[in-house]
Amino acid sequence: MANVLSVFVSSSCFELRDMRAAVRDLLRSLEINPQLSEDPGFPRFSGDRPHVTCLRTLADCPLVIGLLEQRSGTSFADWSPFPEYNGLSAVHAELRHAVKLRKKLLLYIHADTLSTYRHWKANPQAANQMAEVSMLSLVDELLTQDPAAYYESFTDASDVLASLKRNLLNEIYASLRDQEAQNRDRAEYLMEKILTAAPEIRAQIQEQLNPDLLDQLQRLTNDRDDIVKRLSDTEQNSQTAIATLRQEKDLLDGQIGALHAQSQSAQVALTMAAVRDARWLQFVRTTMIPPQPGRVPFHNSAEVAMRGYHAAAGGRKIPVLKEVTWSKLPERESKLHRGYKAGLLFRGVEFVPGVVWTSRRRGETTPPTGNADYFWHLPNTYFGDYLEVSTGEDEIEGPLSYRDYEFQCKNPEGQTSEWITFSYPFNDGTLLEIMRQSAEKGRKLVTEGKNRDAVEPLRKAIVFSDRILGISAPETIALRSEWNQALDRATLDGLRFPVGTTVKIVTGEHAGCSGIIKSLGLRQIRPYWIATEKAGLVAAADHEVEEVAG
Repeated sequence: MANVLSVFVSSSCFELRDMRAAVRDLLRSLEINPQLSEDPGFPRFSGDRPHVTCLRTLADCPLVIGLLEQRSGTSFADWSPFPEYNGLSAVHAELRHAVKLRKKLLLYIHADTLSTYRHWKANPQAANQMAEVSMLSLVDELLTQDPAAYYESFTDASDVLASLKRNLLNEIYASLRDQEAQNRDRAEYLMEKILTAAPEIRAQIQEQLNPDLLDQLQRLTNDRDDIVKRLSDTEQNSQTAIATLRQEKDLLDGQIGALHAQSQSAQVALTMAAVRDARWLQFVRTTMIPPQPGRVPFHNSAEVAMRGYHAAAGGRKIPVLKEVTWSKLPERESKLHRGYKAGLLFRGVEFVPGVVWTSRRRGETTPPTGNADYFWHLPNTYFGDYLEVSTGEDEIEGPLSYRDYEFQCKNPEGQTSEWITFSYPFNDGTLLEIMRQSAEKGRKLVTEGKNRDAVEPLRKAIVFSDRILGISAPETIALRSEWNQALDRATLDGLRFPVGTTVKIVTGEHAGCSGIIKSLGLRQIRPYWIATEKAGLVAAADHEVEEVAG
Protein backbone atom coordinates (compact mmCIF):
# COMPACT_ATOMS: atom_id res chain seq x y z
CA MET A 1 0.00 0.00 0.00
CA ALA A 2 1.42 3.35 -1.07
CA ASN A 3 1.09 5.30 2.16
CA VAL A 4 1.49 2.54 4.76
CA LEU A 5 4.21 3.36 7.28
CA SER A 6 7.25 1.06 7.05
CA VAL A 7 9.06 0.09 10.26
CA PHE A 8 12.47 -1.63 10.31
CA VAL A 9 13.01 -4.23 13.06
CA SER A 10 16.67 -4.62 14.07
CA SER A 11 17.89 -7.46 16.29
CA SER A 12 19.71 -10.76 16.26
CA CYS A 13 17.57 -12.89 13.94
CA PHE A 14 18.13 -16.23 15.66
CA GLU A 15 18.28 -15.31 19.34
CA LEU A 16 15.08 -13.26 19.17
CA ARG A 17 13.28 -15.12 16.39
CA ASP A 18 10.01 -15.56 18.33
CA MET A 19 9.98 -11.96 19.55
CA ARG A 20 10.57 -10.64 16.03
CA ALA A 21 7.58 -12.65 14.83
CA ALA A 22 5.41 -11.27 17.64
CA VAL A 23 6.45 -7.68 16.83
CA ARG A 24 5.78 -8.29 13.13
CA ASP A 25 2.25 -9.54 13.89
CA LEU A 26 1.52 -6.54 16.12
CA LEU A 27 2.69 -4.04 13.50
CA ARG A 28 0.60 -5.69 10.82
CA SER A 29 -2.46 -5.59 13.09
CA LEU A 30 -1.93 -1.81 13.30
CA GLU A 31 -1.73 -1.58 9.47
CA ILE A 32 2.00 -0.79 9.66
CA ASN A 33 4.42 -2.46 7.25
CA PRO A 34 7.14 -4.37 9.19
CA GLN A 35 10.52 -4.85 7.51
CA LEU A 36 12.28 -7.99 8.82
CA SER A 37 15.19 -9.45 6.86
CA GLU A 38 13.94 -13.03 7.23
CA ASP A 39 10.53 -12.29 5.69
CA PRO A 40 9.88 -13.41 2.08
CA GLY A 41 8.83 -9.91 1.04
CA PHE A 42 11.98 -8.21 2.34
CA PRO A 43 13.54 -6.03 -0.41
CA ARG A 44 16.49 -7.45 -2.35
CA PHE A 45 18.94 -5.23 -4.23
CA SER A 46 20.81 -6.73 -7.14
CA GLY A 47 24.53 -7.15 -6.41
CA ASP A 48 24.26 -6.28 -2.68
CA ARG A 49 25.04 -8.73 0.09
CA PRO A 50 22.07 -9.36 2.42
CA HIS A 51 23.50 -7.37 5.34
CA VAL A 52 24.09 -4.35 3.06
CA THR A 53 20.52 -4.65 1.76
CA CYS A 54 19.33 -4.18 5.36
CA LEU A 55 20.94 -0.74 5.51
CA ARG A 56 19.33 0.34 2.24
CA THR A 57 15.92 -0.84 3.46
CA LEU A 58 16.37 0.83 6.84
CA ALA A 59 17.10 4.14 5.08
CA ASP A 60 13.59 4.07 3.58
CA CYS A 61 11.86 3.48 6.94
CA PRO A 62 10.95 6.45 9.15
CA LEU A 63 10.92 4.27 12.30
CA VAL A 64 13.38 1.66 13.61
CA ILE A 65 12.66 -0.77 16.46
CA GLY A 66 15.82 -2.12 18.13
CA LEU A 67 15.68 -5.31 20.24
CA LEU A 68 18.85 -6.14 22.18
CA GLU A 69 19.36 -9.23 24.30
CA GLN A 70 22.66 -11.08 24.91
CA ARG A 71 24.19 -11.57 21.45
CA SER A 72 24.86 -9.05 18.72
CA GLY A 73 25.32 -11.74 16.03
CA THR A 74 27.91 -12.40 13.34
CA SER A 75 30.33 -9.61 12.44
CA PHE A 76 31.02 -8.75 8.79
CA ALA A 77 34.44 -7.61 7.62
CA ASP A 78 33.18 -5.98 4.44
CA TRP A 79 30.27 -3.53 4.49
CA SER A 80 31.02 -1.77 1.20
CA PRO A 81 29.62 0.58 0.04
CA PHE A 82 29.44 1.47 3.79
CA PRO A 83 33.08 0.89 4.85
CA GLU A 84 32.57 2.82 8.09
CA TYR A 85 30.76 -0.24 9.46
CA ASN A 86 33.47 -2.80 8.58
CA GLY A 87 33.90 -5.33 11.38
CA LEU A 88 30.49 -4.71 12.94
CA SER A 89 27.59 -7.10 13.34
CA ALA A 90 24.38 -6.46 11.42
CA VAL A 91 22.43 -5.17 14.40
CA HIS A 92 25.31 -2.87 15.44
CA ALA A 93 25.63 -1.41 11.94
CA GLU A 94 21.86 -1.04 11.57
CA LEU A 95 21.40 0.89 14.82
CA ARG A 96 24.45 3.07 14.18
CA HIS A 97 23.06 3.77 10.70
CA ALA A 98 19.64 4.63 12.19
CA VAL A 99 21.26 7.14 14.55
CA LYS A 100 23.32 8.61 11.70
CA LEU A 101 20.20 9.10 9.57
CA ARG A 102 18.30 10.57 12.57
CA LYS A 103 15.60 7.93 12.39
CA LYS A 104 12.99 7.66 15.11
CA LEU A 105 14.34 4.81 17.28
CA LEU A 106 12.35 2.70 19.75
CA LEU A 107 15.03 0.79 21.67
CA TYR A 108 14.37 -2.18 23.95
CA ILE A 109 17.19 -3.77 26.03
CA HIS A 110 16.82 -6.98 28.04
CA ALA A 111 16.93 -6.38 31.80
CA ASP A 112 19.71 -8.97 32.29
CA THR A 113 21.83 -7.31 29.60
CA LEU A 114 21.36 -3.92 31.26
CA SER A 115 22.45 -5.36 34.60
CA THR A 116 25.52 -6.96 33.03
CA TYR A 117 26.30 -3.72 31.19
CA ARG A 118 26.35 -1.75 34.45
CA HIS A 119 28.79 -4.26 36.02
CA TRP A 120 30.91 -4.23 32.87
CA LYS A 121 30.90 -0.42 32.78
CA ALA A 122 32.25 -0.34 36.32
CA ASN A 123 34.89 -3.00 35.57
CA PRO A 124 35.51 -3.50 31.80
CA GLN A 125 38.09 -6.21 32.48
CA ALA A 126 35.63 -8.48 34.24
CA ALA A 127 34.55 -11.66 32.45
CA ASN A 128 31.00 -11.57 31.11
CA GLN A 129 28.99 -14.74 30.81
CA MET A 130 25.56 -13.15 30.36
CA ALA A 131 26.26 -11.03 27.28
CA GLU A 132 28.91 -10.63 24.60
CA VAL A 133 31.35 -7.76 24.96
CA SER A 134 30.31 -6.65 21.46
CA MET A 135 26.70 -6.33 22.68
CA LEU A 136 27.83 -4.41 25.76
CA SER A 137 29.85 -2.09 23.51
CA LEU A 138 26.77 -1.48 21.37
CA VAL A 139 24.66 -0.68 24.46
CA ASP A 140 27.39 1.65 25.69
CA GLU A 141 27.53 3.44 22.34
CA LEU A 142 23.77 4.02 22.30
CA LEU A 143 23.47 5.13 25.93
CA THR A 144 26.49 7.45 26.01
CA GLN A 145 25.91 9.31 22.76
CA ASP A 146 24.67 12.90 22.90
CA PRO A 147 21.75 12.84 23.19
CA ALA A 148 21.52 9.36 24.67
CA ALA A 149 19.06 7.00 23.00
CA TYR A 150 15.75 6.58 24.80
CA TYR A 151 15.22 2.96 25.79
CA GLU A 152 13.02 0.65 27.83
CA SER A 153 14.00 -2.62 29.48
CA PHE A 154 12.12 -5.88 29.00
CA THR A 155 12.10 -9.40 30.35
CA ASP A 156 9.98 -11.07 27.69
CA ALA A 157 8.01 -10.34 24.53
CA SER A 158 4.90 -9.21 26.43
CA ASP A 159 6.82 -6.22 27.84
CA VAL A 160 7.86 -5.10 24.37
CA LEU A 161 4.40 -5.55 22.88
CA ALA A 162 2.73 -3.65 25.72
CA SER A 163 5.19 -0.80 25.32
CA LEU A 164 4.70 -0.63 21.56
CA LYS A 165 0.95 -0.44 22.00
CA ARG A 166 1.12 2.54 24.30
CA ASN A 167 4.15 4.30 22.83
CA LEU A 168 3.59 6.25 19.66
CA LEU A 169 2.30 3.59 17.32
CA ASN A 170 -1.12 5.21 17.09
CA GLU A 171 0.48 8.62 16.69
CA ILE A 172 3.65 7.90 14.81
CA TYR A 173 2.03 7.64 11.41
CA ALA A 174 0.95 11.28 11.44
CA SER A 175 4.18 12.58 13.01
CA LEU A 176 6.48 10.89 10.50
CA ARG A 177 4.58 11.17 7.22
CA ASP A 178 6.09 14.59 6.55
CA GLN A 179 9.26 12.86 5.36
CA GLU A 180 7.34 11.32 2.49
CA ALA A 181 5.32 14.42 1.57
CA GLN A 182 7.27 15.27 -1.57
CA ASN A 183 6.29 11.92 -3.08
CA ARG A 184 2.56 12.57 -2.83
CA ASP A 185 0.18 14.59 -4.84
CA ARG A 186 -0.93 18.02 -3.66
CA ALA A 187 -4.14 16.91 -2.01
CA GLU A 188 -2.40 14.29 0.17
CA TYR A 189 0.30 16.77 1.11
CA LEU A 190 -2.36 19.31 2.11
CA MET A 191 -4.05 16.70 4.27
CA GLU A 192 -0.74 15.94 5.98
CA LYS A 193 -0.06 19.59 6.74
CA ILE A 194 -3.50 20.06 8.29
CA LEU A 195 -3.33 16.87 10.33
CA THR A 196 0.07 17.66 11.79
CA ALA A 197 -0.28 21.42 12.20
CA ALA A 198 -0.46 23.01 15.63
CA PRO A 199 -3.98 24.21 16.56
CA GLU A 200 -3.36 27.82 15.66
CA ILE A 201 -1.70 26.88 12.34
CA ARG A 202 -4.53 24.52 11.49
CA ALA A 203 -7.02 27.31 12.13
CA GLN A 204 -5.10 29.63 9.83
CA ILE A 205 -5.03 27.00 7.08
CA GLN A 206 -8.77 26.48 7.36
CA GLU A 207 -9.51 30.20 7.40
CA GLN A 208 -7.24 30.99 4.45
CA LEU A 209 -8.02 27.96 2.32
CA ASN A 210 -11.74 27.26 2.36
CA PRO A 211 -13.15 30.75 1.58
CA ASP A 212 -10.72 31.24 -1.30
CA LEU A 213 -11.48 27.84 -2.74
CA LEU A 214 -15.21 28.33 -2.55
CA ASP A 215 -15.06 31.84 -4.02
CA GLN A 216 -12.85 30.74 -6.91
CA LEU A 217 -14.99 27.69 -7.51
CA GLN A 218 -18.11 29.84 -7.64
CA ARG A 219 -16.52 32.30 -10.08
CA LEU A 220 -15.44 29.51 -12.44
CA THR A 221 -18.86 27.89 -12.25
CA ASN A 222 -20.52 31.20 -13.14
CA ASP A 223 -18.12 31.62 -16.09
CA ARG A 224 -18.92 28.10 -17.28
CA ASP A 225 -22.68 28.71 -17.02
CA ASP A 226 -22.23 31.88 -19.06
CA ILE A 227 -20.36 29.96 -21.78
CA VAL A 228 -23.06 27.26 -21.87
CA LYS A 229 -25.68 29.98 -22.35
CA ARG A 230 -23.62 31.63 -25.10
CA LEU A 231 -23.24 28.25 -26.82
CA SER A 232 -26.99 27.78 -26.86
CA ASP A 233 -27.38 31.29 -28.32
CA THR A 234 -24.80 30.80 -31.10
CA GLU A 235 -26.21 27.86 -32.99
CA GLN A 236 -26.46 30.08 -36.06
CA ASN A 237 -22.92 31.40 -35.67
CA SER A 238 -19.90 30.02 -37.40
CA GLN A 239 -18.43 26.70 -36.48
CA THR A 240 -15.26 28.54 -35.47
CA ALA A 241 -17.07 30.57 -32.80
CA ILE A 242 -18.77 27.47 -31.47
CA ALA A 243 -15.47 25.56 -31.35
CA THR A 244 -13.83 28.44 -29.48
CA LEU A 245 -16.60 28.52 -26.87
CA ARG A 246 -16.48 24.75 -26.45
CA GLN A 247 -12.71 24.94 -25.97
CA GLU A 248 -13.19 27.59 -23.26
CA LYS A 249 -15.87 25.42 -21.67
CA ASP A 250 -13.56 22.36 -21.63
CA LEU A 251 -10.80 24.45 -20.04
CA LEU A 252 -13.17 25.70 -17.34
CA ASP A 253 -14.45 22.15 -16.76
CA GLY A 254 -10.86 21.07 -16.07
CA GLN A 255 -10.24 23.98 -13.69
CA ILE A 256 -13.52 23.38 -11.88
CA GLY A 257 -12.72 19.68 -11.54
CA ALA A 258 -9.29 20.46 -10.07
CA LEU A 259 -10.77 22.92 -7.58
CA HIS A 260 -13.50 20.45 -6.63
CA ALA A 261 -10.81 17.85 -5.90
CA GLN A 262 -8.76 20.32 -3.88
CA SER A 263 -11.79 21.48 -1.92
CA GLN A 264 -12.91 17.93 -1.20
CA SER A 265 -9.39 17.02 -0.11
CA ALA A 266 -9.30 19.93 2.32
CA GLN A 267 -12.74 19.14 3.74
CA VAL A 268 -11.90 15.46 4.13
CA ALA A 269 -8.63 16.38 5.85
CA LEU A 270 -10.37 18.67 8.32
CA THR A 271 -13.07 16.08 8.99
CA MET A 272 -10.46 13.38 9.50
CA ALA A 273 -8.60 15.66 11.88
CA ALA A 274 -11.71 16.13 14.03
CA VAL A 275 -12.46 12.40 14.05
CA ARG A 276 -8.85 11.61 14.79
CA ASP A 277 -8.84 14.08 17.68
CA ALA A 278 -11.82 12.31 19.24
CA ARG A 279 -10.21 8.88 18.76
CA TRP A 280 -6.93 10.13 20.18
CA LEU A 281 -8.60 11.59 23.28
CA GLN A 282 -10.26 8.24 23.93
CA PHE A 283 -6.98 6.41 23.38
CA VAL A 284 -5.12 8.71 25.79
CA ARG A 285 -7.84 8.45 28.41
CA THR A 286 -7.96 4.66 28.41
CA THR A 287 -4.39 3.55 27.70
CA MET A 288 -1.75 6.27 27.98
CA ILE A 289 -2.22 7.89 31.38
CA PRO A 290 0.62 6.70 33.67
CA PRO A 291 -0.45 5.20 37.03
CA GLN A 292 0.44 8.23 39.15
CA PRO A 293 -1.95 9.97 41.56
CA GLY A 294 -3.12 13.29 40.23
CA ARG A 295 -2.19 12.60 36.60
CA VAL A 296 -5.25 12.99 34.42
CA PRO A 297 -5.94 13.42 30.70
CA PHE A 298 -4.29 16.51 29.26
CA HIS A 299 -6.19 19.66 30.08
CA ASN A 300 -4.24 22.39 28.31
CA SER A 301 -2.01 23.07 25.35
CA ALA A 302 1.16 22.43 27.38
CA GLU A 303 0.00 18.88 28.14
CA VAL A 304 -0.92 18.42 24.49
CA ALA A 305 2.53 19.51 23.33
CA MET A 306 4.22 17.35 25.98
CA ARG A 307 2.58 14.29 24.47
CA GLY A 308 3.64 15.27 20.96
CA TYR A 309 0.08 15.79 19.77
CA HIS A 310 -1.86 18.72 18.33
CA ALA A 311 -5.55 18.81 19.20
CA ALA A 312 -8.21 20.46 17.05
CA ALA A 313 -7.65 24.15 16.44
CA GLY A 314 -9.50 26.61 18.64
CA GLY A 315 -9.77 29.36 16.07
CA ARG A 316 -12.82 31.47 16.85
CA LYS A 317 -14.87 28.67 18.38
CA ILE A 318 -17.38 29.81 21.00
CA PRO A 319 -17.70 27.24 23.80
CA VAL A 320 -21.27 26.12 24.50
CA LEU A 321 -21.82 25.03 28.08
CA LYS A 322 -24.91 22.82 28.36
CA GLU A 323 -24.80 21.40 31.90
CA VAL A 324 -22.85 21.60 35.16
CA THR A 325 -23.61 18.97 37.78
CA TRP A 326 -21.89 16.94 40.51
CA SER A 327 -21.09 13.25 40.73
CA LYS A 328 -19.09 10.67 42.62
CA LEU A 329 -16.25 9.39 40.42
CA PRO A 330 -14.05 6.27 40.45
CA GLU A 331 -10.55 7.22 41.57
CA ARG A 332 -9.20 4.65 39.11
CA GLU A 333 -10.81 4.12 35.71
CA SER A 334 -9.02 1.65 33.44
CA LYS A 335 -5.45 3.04 33.59
CA LEU A 336 -6.63 6.54 34.47
CA HIS A 337 -5.77 7.79 37.96
CA ARG A 338 -7.85 10.85 38.80
CA GLY A 339 -6.50 11.56 42.25
CA TYR A 340 -9.99 12.53 43.46
CA LYS A 341 -13.29 10.72 44.10
CA ALA A 342 -15.92 13.34 43.23
CA GLY A 343 -16.20 16.37 41.02
CA LEU A 344 -18.14 18.94 39.06
CA LEU A 345 -18.95 17.71 35.56
CA PHE A 346 -19.09 20.24 32.70
CA ARG A 347 -20.74 19.10 29.47
CA GLY A 348 -20.98 21.08 26.26
CA VAL A 349 -19.38 21.52 22.84
CA GLU A 350 -16.52 23.48 21.27
CA PHE A 351 -14.18 23.15 24.27
CA VAL A 352 -10.51 23.28 23.19
CA PRO A 353 -7.22 22.65 25.06
CA GLY A 354 -6.66 25.50 27.49
CA VAL A 355 -10.37 25.96 28.26
CA VAL A 356 -10.99 27.52 31.71
CA TRP A 357 -14.01 27.95 33.94
CA THR A 358 -15.37 30.34 36.55
CA SER A 359 -18.42 30.64 38.82
CA ARG A 360 -20.52 33.23 40.60
CA ARG A 361 -23.53 33.37 42.88
CA ARG A 362 -26.73 33.50 40.88
CA GLY A 363 -27.95 37.07 40.67
CA GLU A 364 -24.47 38.58 40.58
CA THR A 365 -23.79 40.48 37.38
CA THR A 366 -20.23 41.77 37.80
CA PRO A 367 -16.87 40.31 38.90
CA PRO A 368 -15.90 40.50 42.61
CA THR A 369 -15.47 44.00 44.01
CA GLY A 370 -12.21 45.54 42.85
CA ASN A 371 -11.67 42.96 40.10
CA ALA A 372 -11.87 43.65 36.38
CA ASP A 373 -12.57 39.99 35.61
CA TYR A 374 -13.65 36.77 37.26
CA PHE A 375 -11.16 34.24 38.62
CA TRP A 376 -10.58 31.65 35.88
CA HIS A 377 -9.40 28.12 36.66
CA LEU A 378 -8.15 25.18 34.61
CA PRO A 379 -10.25 22.02 34.99
CA ASN A 380 -8.64 18.94 36.50
CA THR A 381 -9.59 16.98 33.41
CA TYR A 382 -10.09 18.08 29.82
CA PHE A 383 -11.58 15.35 27.65
CA GLY A 384 -13.01 16.69 24.40
CA ASP A 385 -16.35 18.28 25.22
CA TYR A 386 -16.29 17.15 28.84
CA LEU A 387 -14.52 18.76 31.84
CA GLU A 388 -14.04 17.68 35.45
CA VAL A 389 -13.22 19.75 38.54
CA SER A 390 -12.36 17.93 41.76
CA THR A 391 -14.54 18.59 44.83
CA GLY A 392 -15.22 17.18 48.27
CA GLU A 393 -16.68 13.70 48.13
CA ASP A 394 -19.45 14.07 50.76
CA GLU A 395 -22.63 13.15 48.87
CA ILE A 396 -24.66 15.83 50.64
CA GLU A 397 -22.29 18.79 51.09
CA GLY A 398 -20.35 18.09 47.87
CA PRO A 399 -23.13 19.19 45.50
CA LEU A 400 -24.79 21.51 48.03
CA SER A 401 -21.73 23.78 48.04
CA TYR A 402 -22.56 24.74 44.43
CA ARG A 403 -26.30 25.12 44.75
CA ASP A 404 -27.51 28.52 43.55
CA TYR A 405 -24.25 29.08 41.63
CA GLU A 406 -23.82 29.52 37.90
CA PHE A 407 -20.83 28.71 35.71
CA GLN A 408 -19.13 29.92 32.54
CA CYS A 409 -16.34 28.52 30.30
CA LYS A 410 -13.78 30.43 28.22
CA ASN A 411 -11.57 29.19 25.37
CA PRO A 412 -7.95 30.41 25.09
CA GLU A 413 -8.81 32.94 22.37
CA GLY A 414 -11.23 34.64 24.81
CA GLN A 415 -14.63 33.40 23.60
CA THR A 416 -16.99 32.68 26.52
CA SER A 417 -20.09 30.55 26.95
CA GLU A 418 -23.39 31.70 28.38
CA TRP A 419 -23.79 31.40 32.17
CA ILE A 420 -25.33 28.05 33.14
CA THR A 421 -26.93 27.39 36.54
CA PHE A 422 -25.70 24.38 38.51
CA SER A 423 -28.17 21.50 38.29
CA TYR A 424 -28.54 18.60 40.71
CA PRO A 425 -31.55 16.60 42.01
CA PHE A 426 -31.61 17.91 45.61
CA ASN A 427 -34.08 16.62 48.20
CA ASP A 428 -34.99 19.81 50.06
CA GLY A 429 -36.82 17.93 52.80
CA THR A 430 -33.69 15.96 53.66
CA LEU A 431 -31.51 19.07 53.49
CA LEU A 432 -33.79 21.05 55.82
CA GLU A 433 -33.77 18.21 58.33
CA ILE A 434 -29.95 18.03 58.28
CA MET A 435 -29.82 21.80 58.76
CA ARG A 436 -32.19 21.60 61.74
CA GLN A 437 -30.28 18.73 63.36
CA SER A 438 -26.93 20.45 62.88
CA ALA A 439 -28.20 23.72 64.41
CA GLU A 440 -29.72 21.87 67.40
CA LYS A 441 -26.50 19.93 67.95
CA GLY A 442 -24.38 23.09 67.87
CA ARG A 443 -26.64 24.99 70.26
CA LYS A 444 -26.72 22.07 72.70
CA LEU A 445 -22.90 21.91 72.73
CA VAL A 446 -22.71 25.66 73.39
CA THR A 447 -25.03 25.33 76.42
CA GLU A 448 -22.78 22.53 77.70
CA GLY A 449 -19.76 24.81 77.41
CA LYS A 450 -18.26 22.78 74.56
CA ASN A 451 -17.74 25.74 72.27
CA ARG A 452 -14.94 24.19 70.22
CA ASP A 453 -17.08 21.13 69.42
CA ALA A 454 -20.02 23.41 68.53
CA VAL A 455 -18.15 25.26 65.76
CA GLU A 456 -18.44 22.53 63.07
CA PRO A 457 -22.17 21.67 63.39
CA LEU A 458 -23.04 25.39 63.43
CA ARG A 459 -20.90 25.94 60.31
CA LYS A 460 -22.73 23.08 58.60
CA ALA A 461 -26.09 24.58 59.54
CA ILE A 462 -25.05 27.93 58.02
CA VAL A 463 -24.04 26.32 54.70
CA PHE A 464 -27.33 24.46 54.43
CA SER A 465 -29.38 27.53 55.36
CA ASP A 466 -27.39 29.73 52.96
CA ARG A 467 -27.95 27.34 50.02
CA ILE A 468 -31.59 26.45 50.80
CA LEU A 469 -33.07 29.65 52.27
CA GLY A 470 -30.60 32.22 50.90
CA ILE A 471 -27.66 34.25 52.14
CA SER A 472 -29.94 37.05 53.42
CA ALA A 473 -32.56 34.86 55.06
CA PRO A 474 -33.15 35.72 58.76
CA GLU A 475 -32.32 32.14 59.82
CA THR A 476 -29.02 32.24 57.91
CA ILE A 477 -28.07 35.56 59.54
CA ALA A 478 -28.99 34.22 63.01
CA LEU A 479 -26.99 31.03 62.52
CA ARG A 480 -23.95 33.01 61.34
CA SER A 481 -24.13 35.14 64.51
CA GLU A 482 -24.30 31.99 66.68
CA TRP A 483 -21.37 30.48 64.81
CA ASN A 484 -19.22 33.62 65.27
CA GLN A 485 -20.00 33.63 68.99
CA ALA A 486 -19.02 29.96 69.24
CA LEU A 487 -15.75 30.73 67.44
CA ASP A 488 -15.00 33.56 69.85
CA ARG A 489 -15.81 31.44 72.88
CA ALA A 490 -13.72 28.55 71.53
CA THR A 491 -10.78 30.95 71.18
CA LEU A 492 -11.30 32.20 74.75
CA ASP A 493 -11.46 28.62 76.00
CA GLY A 494 -8.00 28.06 74.54
CA LEU A 495 -6.43 31.14 76.20
CA ARG A 496 -4.94 30.96 79.69
CA PHE A 497 -5.22 34.61 80.68
CA PRO A 498 -8.14 37.09 80.67
CA VAL A 499 -8.01 40.86 80.10
CA GLY A 500 -6.26 42.63 83.01
CA THR A 501 -3.67 39.91 83.66
CA THR A 502 -0.04 41.04 84.06
CA VAL A 503 2.20 38.93 81.84
CA LYS A 504 5.78 38.76 80.63
CA ILE A 505 6.72 38.05 77.00
CA VAL A 506 9.25 35.18 77.03
CA THR A 507 10.03 34.71 73.31
CA GLY A 508 10.09 36.65 70.03
CA GLU A 509 11.29 40.17 69.26
CA HIS A 510 9.71 41.62 72.42
CA ALA A 511 11.06 38.95 74.78
CA GLY A 512 11.63 40.39 78.26
CA CYS A 513 8.88 43.02 78.04
CA SER A 514 6.15 42.97 80.69
CA GLY A 515 2.73 44.55 80.74
CA ILE A 516 -1.01 44.21 81.21
CA ILE A 517 -3.34 42.48 78.74
CA LYS A 518 -5.60 45.29 77.50
CA SER A 519 -7.72 43.41 74.95
CA LEU A 520 -8.10 40.14 73.07
CA GLY A 521 -8.10 39.74 69.28
CA LEU A 522 -10.06 36.54 69.08
CA ARG A 523 -9.55 35.83 65.35
CA GLN A 524 -5.81 36.61 65.36
CA ILE A 525 -2.68 34.47 65.55
CA ARG A 526 -1.45 36.65 68.45
CA PRO A 527 -4.63 37.38 70.40
CA TYR A 528 -3.12 39.15 73.45
CA TRP A 529 -2.73 42.93 73.11
CA ILE A 530 -0.31 43.90 75.91
CA ALA A 531 0.51 47.44 77.06
CA THR A 532 4.26 47.45 77.87
CA GLU A 533 6.51 50.25 79.11
CA LYS A 534 9.39 49.43 76.72
CA ALA A 535 7.62 48.70 73.42
CA GLY A 536 4.16 50.17 73.84
CA LEU A 537 1.15 48.09 72.72
CA VAL A 538 2.32 44.74 71.28
CA ALA A 539 0.61 41.48 70.29
CA ALA A 540 1.61 38.04 71.55
CA ALA A 541 0.42 34.46 71.25
CA ASP A 542 -0.58 32.34 74.24
CA HIS A 543 2.62 30.27 74.14
CA GLU A 544 4.75 33.45 74.08
CA VAL A 545 3.68 34.76 77.53
CA GLU A 546 3.86 33.83 81.19
CA GLU A 547 1.89 35.32 84.08
CA VAL A 548 3.82 37.64 86.41
CA ALA A 549 3.22 36.57 89.99
CA GLY A 550 1.99 39.12 92.56
